[in-house]
Amino acid sequence: MLFMTSSFSGISSCAQCSSGSFSSESGVSSCFSCEMGTYTSSQGQWVCSGCSPGSYGVGTGLSACFKCGMGSFTSGTGLSACKTCASGLYASSPGSSACWQCGPGTFKNGNGMSACIMCSPGSFARGTGNSACSNCNTGSFASSTGQSSCSEC
Repeated sequence: MLFMTSSFSGISSCAQCSSGSFSSESGVSSCFSCEMGTYTSSQGQWVCSGCSPGSYGVGTGLSACFKCGMGSFTSGTGLSACKTCASGLYASSPGSSACWQCGPGTFKNGNGMSACIMCSPGSFARGTGNSACSNCNTGSFASSTGQSSCSEC
């Protein structure tokens, strides 16, 4: 979009709104900064776009959004902050749009983790989304890491 500028001689000219800003009307005297969670990556835009899932836009006037870090995510568009993955969930790569459950034999006991931890020998974790491993009962064992059950002696 073009907006009007003035020179020292009083003659007006037109210029494009810079990236990170927009104008929804022609012939206005200024551009507006994109709001938090939105951006424009090129000059002359009519509207700002919402940051896509897995990214966020903190601050105004952005020309690009930032990817969420490992262990965090955004699932919607136009968001200004990432959410931290809860216990039992993880996000292993930057720009995640969701957190995933730890699989059988693994757990995650803190928030914002980028990977699940394998259960130690002598312990197990059934199902998915585990926040801890359980010790094998007397008379049973788990001889290696990452076990989803214990074997009888």
